[in-house]
Amino acid sequence: MAAAAPGLFTDGNGAIVPTATVARGGVLALYLTGAGAVSPAIATGAAPAAGTPVAQLPAPVQAIAVSIGGVAVDASAIQFAGIPTALVGVLQVNLRVPATALVGTQSVVVTIGGVPSAPATITVTAQ
Repeated sequence: MAAAAPGLFTDGNGAIVPTATVARGGVLALYLTGAGAVSPAIATGAAPAAGTPVAQLPAPVQAIAVSIGGVAVDASAIQFAGIPTALVGVLQVNLRVPATALVGTQSVVVTIGGVPSAPATITVTAQ
């Protein structure tokens, strides 16, 4: 058994949901399961309490990385990676799409603890 097994939320065509298009420099929100252990720990089947400050939401204990079009996104572009209130077992990752990202349909892969997700697609547009 792996310590993580990330799986991105996609539609039937493999496109990221809820947003399949993002502009260079825009913020992309990804949702996935299989993040593995989080800190602070949360009981199986539980969601973080409403009103939990963002800095105190459960976040993966293993390193997280994202690539778009096969190019690693700088870690400083990841603005948030954690389990938001009202969601159970779902990790949200918010990141700023690099201004240098290739335009067009690109693959997105999230890696947690060295384990990559299956690729999903996003359409990147010019700013």
